[in-house]
Amino acid sequence: MKLYEIMADYERLASMDMESEGDQTAFLELLRTLEGTFDNKAENYCKLIRNLEADAEGFKAEKDRLAKKQNAVDNRVSEIKKYLQYEAGKIIEAGASRKVGLFTISMRLNPEALEIVNEDEIPESFYKTERVLENSKLKDALKNGEIIEGARLVRGTSLRIS
Repeated sequence: MKLYEIMADYERLASMDMESEGDQTAFLELLRTLEGTFDNKAENYCKLIRNLEADAEGFKAEKDRLAKKQNAVDNRVSEIKKYLQYEAGKIIEAGASRKVGLFTISMRLNPEALEIVNEDEIPESFYKTERVLENSKLKDALKNGEIIEGARLVRGTSLRIS
C-alpha cells in the first residue's frame, strides 16, 4: 500500500530488500547520495517513512494473524498427542513400542518430575531473590536533587513527523 507518491530514487529506497547487512549498506549509501534541497529531501524522507510504516503495520497484522493460526494448530496437535497417549497407555506398556502402519509409537517412562503440592509449605531456602533496579524510583530521586553515583538524568532530542 502506498500512501504517498514519491520520486523514483525514493521509490527504489522503499523497494530495497533489508534482510541482509549488504542490503542495509546499499540502502544507506543510496540514502546518502540523493540530491535535492533539504526541504525536498525531508519531505520525501517523510513520505518514505510513512509508506514503510504502513508496510510494517501490514506485516505486523499478518504476523499476528499467522501466530494465532500457529497457536491453534499447536494446541490441536497437543490435544491429539494427549488423546493418543491415553489410548496407547491402555494397550502398550511403559518401555514397549508398537508398529502402527507407517509409524512406531512407544510408551516410555519419563524422569522424575517435580510437583508442587503446596508452595506455602516450602522453606525459604529454596527460593531465590532477584536484584531488580527500580528505574522510576531512581529517576524520581535524581529529579528531587539526590546525587546517586552511577546514574544521571540526560535530555536528548527526537524527531517528530506530523
